[in-house]
Amino acid sequence: MQKVVALRMTQFGQAGHAGDYSPIAIADIAKGYKDGTLSTQPLVAAK
Repeated sequence: MQKVVALRMTQFGQAGHAGDYSPIAIADIAKGYKDGTLSTQPLVAAK
């Protein structure tokens, strides 16, 4: 399964982007959901 996931991430252009994001503490994520600064809804790009 690991090989399949790695292949799919490469095929869809997701591989190699871990450094593009900085880590966020789980407590900060929970606070963001609670106060509304983070959303559970995915962002959809305008067409």
